[in-house]
Amino acid sequence: MAAWLLLLIASPAAPRRASAFRLTQEPHDHRYASAFQSSPRQRDAAHDRHRDDGSSTTLGESAYRDAFDLDSTYRDFAHDTLDDDSLRSAPLEFTYRDAFSGDASTAASTSGSRDPAALIATSAGLAYPMAAPIYVAKSQLPVMMSLKATWSKYADLSSWDGSKPCDQWTRITCWTDGTIRRMEMSGLGLKGSLPGIIGDLTTLQELLITKNWLTHEFPNSLSKLVRLQNLQVWSNYFNHTIPPGLGNLRSLYQLHLNINYFKGGIPSTFSRLTNLYRLFVASNLLSGTFPSVICTMTTLRELRISGNHFEGTIPACVSRLKLLYYMYVDTNRFTGRLPNSIGTMANLQNLFINQNSISGPLPATITRLRKLRILFMSSNPKLTGRLPRNLGNMVGLTDLVMEFCNFSGPIPPSITRLTRMQRLLLDNNYFRGPVPDGISRLTDITILYLERNFLYGTFPKGISLLPKLAYLNLHSNLLTGPLPTNFPNAWFPEWGQYNLRDNFFNGPAVVTAGGRAFCPVNATYRSIFFESSLAKNCLTYPAGSPCVKAGVVQVQVPTHVCKRFCNADTNTCGGKGYCWFGGGRSPSCDCFRGYKPTADKLSCVKA
Repeated sequence: MAAWLLLLIASPAAPRRASAFRLTQEPHDHRYASAFQSSPRQRDAAHDRHRDDGSSTTLGESAYRDAFDLDSTYRDFAHDTLDDDSLRSAPLEFTYRDAFSGDASTAASTSGSRDPAALIATSAGLAYPMAAPIYVAKSQLPVMMSLKATWSKYADLSSWDGSKPCDQWTRITCWTDGTIRRMEMSGLGLKGSLPGIIGDLTTLQELLITKNWLTHEFPNSLSKLVRLQNLQVWSNYFNHTIPPGLGNLRSLYQLHLNINYFKGGIPSTFSRLTNLYRLFVASNLLSGTFPSVICTMTTLRELRISGNHFEGTIPACVSRLKLLYYMYVDTNRFTGRLPNSIGTMANLQNLFINQNSISGPLPATITRLRKLRILFMSSNPKLTGRLPRNLGNMVGLTDLVMEFCNFSGPIPPSITRLTRMQRLLLDNNYFRGPVPDGISRLTDITILYLERNFLYGTFPKGISLLPKLAYLNLHSNLLTGPLPTNFPNAWFPEWGQYNLRDNFFNGPAVVTAGGRAFCPVNATYRSIFFESSLAKNCLTYPAGSPCVKAGVVQVQVPTHVCKRFCNADTNTCGGKGYCWFGGGRSPSCDCFRGYKPTADKLSCVKA
């Protein structure tokens, strides 16, 4: 045993292997994996196999395995952490040795140890984790006892018994030298101010105090927690400004301040947070123009400033955030046009700009965002003009939501190239023309809302070829002609919902759904979205059908209107406008420029 151990330690390969383990300041998802040439689970399996069959290993493998034999919990924790998608791209501010609850001082303290595992770990440049400490470091014990006395007034901290936080207290994790590494105090009903004494726990790496009743000012003393990487205080009642001192926490990669009552803006000192991946300040009372400091935070992957009172334009400098995946700026008061430079943010996957006052047409450059999966632009009533012709270039889109805007013109035919689309909501706009013929290519779509537009033509045949469609809303358009003979029985799910009311469909109506009698009023299926309905069309019902017996045929459009508007061969409104019937109004013509409706509003004449 001693012979092979000394041989390994003295091996000239040791210094070369040691560098593979010193992974400070490097993204872990590449260097960590390459150091061991396998996934964490494969490495564990290999180590267990070596342990069982006694196979020889390299120095690095032996060090990795044997150094952590004392307590496999450390190894499993690190593997779980590295497998966590939410941390996969985080900077490795806590190094390989930190992930296993060790530090440089621990490594030094083991240099004189007789434990073979410690000797191997030290020779490979690893910190050997000692057994979990029983006593917290003396310098931090008064802090912990003070927090216990304060928080016990509001929360059940019966597990915090005695004076051994590292050994007995729940929600506390310690480093191997007895200092506090992590505090998780979420959902305990804590009230009052956040104790400033927490700033004395300078070894804290994670502080999570979410879903409590904490209020008043956020303590400036937290600026002393220079090792802090994960700070989450969302869903509390903090009601002052965000302290500039948080800019001193240069190791932070996650900062969650959302769902509070923070006022003012985002401090300019945040430009120092050069490792920050996630900045969440949504659902507060922040105000002012778009925080220019955000444009300097080029390491950001996620930005959420939704639900505040920010105003002014979204600046072009936001395009400097080249690594940004998720951008949520919805539910604010932003105005003006979107910058053309937004098309250079090639890594964007989710873009939420809904519920603002963005104006003008969408920049054509937005179609360059080929990784974009979700685009929410709804409830921007000043958005006008046509959708970009090359919208179909955004091949990654699964959700396109542009409700309650003022877009006009045809729905771009290129939209049928978005074959990953699952939810398409273009309702409550001024789109004109037929539904694109190739819509049958959207075979993954489950929700299709096109209601309250000026769409005309016959029932889109491609819709009946969509195998996953469950929610269809075409109401209040100008669609004519007969319904498909198999509508909705053959292809629409029994639990699905459709609304075709307020159109000009003619011919016989289908009055069964899922084998059950179905009439256009007193609908069988209802939801918070709409009730399934064929009402207010130009449909006829067979004699003796349940709908005739129920006396509901009169809910269709009056016969004289149907004759004028519902014949697909007739040029409605004299070819000088579009007819409209919906919203409780009588049928009328929406005349083109230079024309005006006649007195009965059923035709157009020169103005």
